[in-house]
Amino acid sequence: MRNFFAFIPLVCLSVILLHSCDSQSCSKKIPCPGYDGAVLDDWFPYHDGQKITFKDSLNNAYLISFILADSTVPYDITNGFDRPNQNCSSRKLFTSVAQKDSAGNYINFSISLNNSLAQYTNTAVKSVVFNLGNNNFYGNNLTASGIQYFNVSYSNGYTNNIYPRTLTDYSLNGTNYSLAQSITNDSAFLNNLDGVYEVTYAKGDGIIEFKSNPGNITWIKQ
Repeated sequence: MRNFFAFIPLVCLSVILLHSCDSQSCSKKIPCPGYDGAVLDDWFPYHDGQKITFKDSLNNAYLISFILADSTVPYDITNGFDRPNQNCSSRKLFTSVAQKDSAGNYINFSISLNNSLAQYTNTAVKSVVFNLGNNNFYGNNLTASGIQYFNVSYSNGYTNNIYPRTLTDYSLNGTNYSLAQSITNDSAFLNNLDGVYEVTYAKGDGIIEFKSNPGNITWIKQ
């Protein structure tokens, strides 16, 4: 009987702590910032309604018409003992109007510019995800100097990591770009890959060139 009465305060204390955790200290609203375009917009300065034309060596044209599909505004998240690793994230997403190039082929395009703010930090990690021809390119850790590396997944299920080449004073189609980066898959795999396998992007201009199979076609921004 003595042990029974000694057990009662422990039960009551547990109930009080559990109730307190649910209603106050263990669950709270955390403000998350909206989309922050610093660095992201410096490299990929796209805007709603923008039109960009790419051409190949045979003068076939592909027109990209951008639609701003999403831009995150400030919001709150509920963070508590049930979701201890909740992070803030925001993005600006562009998609292209579905259309064919002058050769009669579709080249789908979308790009997502992302901020991820981990819990207990004040510095956002920047990333870029673009889809070209149904192949996905996930650019990790974008800084003023460029993207650190890419995770690339292809429509046939193949995935790999690619580290970009940094190009300074890069000249293309009569235009000089002070800073650009280029990513390409290994040459042994190119002949078996349909879709875009190489992408070059420049700071201040976004994607300026890409190459696709079949046919090893180079598309250059006009």
